[in-house]
Amino acid sequence: MKSLLVLLLTLSAHGYENMIVKGYSSCIACHKSAEGGGLLTEYGKYISNTSSYISSKNFKTDQSRFNYALQFRYAKIDANGSKRSFPMQSDILTNINFKEAGEVFIDIARAPESQAIASGIEEPKQSDLWFFRKAIYHYKNFFIGRQRFNLGLNLVDHTTLNKSLNRMNVSDLASTIGLLKVTKDSSKKVFLFGPSFQENRINKETGIAVDYRKYISKNLNVGGFSYYSLGETIDRGSIGLNFKATISKWALFYEGVYSRREFKKGSSLDQNSSLIRLSFFPYMSTLIFINYEFANRNKNFELEETRVGFGTRLKIWKWISFQYDLKKIERNSVEENISIAQLFLNIWG
Repeated sequence: MKSLLVLLLTLSAHGYENMIVKGYSSCIACHKSAEGGGLLTEYGKYISNTSSYISSKNFKTDQSRFNYALQFRYAKIDANGSKRSFPMQSDILTNINFKEAGEVFIDIARAPESQAIASGIEEPKQSDLWFFRKAIYHYKNFFIGRQRFNLGLNLVDHTTLNKSLNRMNVSDLASTIGLLKVTKDSSKKVFLFGPSFQENRINKETGIAVDYRKYISKNLNVGGFSYYSLGETIDRGSIGLNFKATISKWALFYEGVYSRREFKKGSSLDQNSSLIRLSFFPYMSTLIFINYEFANRNKNFELEETRVGFGTRLKIWKWISFQYDLKKIERNSVEENISIAQLFLNIWG
């Protein structure tokens, strides 16, 4: 149960699936960051309003060199009859645009105590619950700072096996320096990463990563990523392939990831995981989705897991969204049924 709660704590781009249905294969039109997620552009705020079930008629936005947003999520989880309701991670997102001199993104987050414990802090203090999710400086194609280690598909659900299994017991927040180039046809990113001052204390790692996405058309894009790192207790490498396609009000996502870990104690593991997600938008404010996931590991750390889930997300108002989903999990012949209800509050200025 606790491991599930830990994996639910990362917010991502809530609007990506309905944006690709609208014909936006990349993120740069609606988000301040070319990688998507976080703060919205003025056009993104307009789209957020018009895509809501209840939209504001006299909607106006003003361009500013300083932008901010507040994010909050509350969840209720039922896992085989064991119920828990709790406030999840809260975020303060900021951006300062210095025009020709570049721009700075700073995101401050507060995590529940369970996440700090899972990150290796046995008795967390209040200061351990506050951290910089992002503190990054961008100048043209160059960036340097600290941000979440995020490659591949950018989905809301970070409990997916592709994300949760591949970041287990390794640094999730890293110091980075690299290059990012986004055009109307493609996105290319290469960066070095190293330890930050708030990460899993068991394994501080240093490595290199690349991410490439090709926007073949407004309804189809394909991508791939790879990284390799050396850590104090684990060396790891991974490669992933993905694609996103739409037809009318339907969207299909796929991602397959292979990863290998070498433990300093002498053992190793190979891991394969995959995700297929089919989404349908009867209205732009309403999402209905079905997920199928599969993962397996080799005999040293044996795991065979499948997940079948479905759910819905409703964008009630420009600042409020609600999501409910059900999952049936079979892990090494042990079954678990989970329902998750989430309320998202995203206030931007």
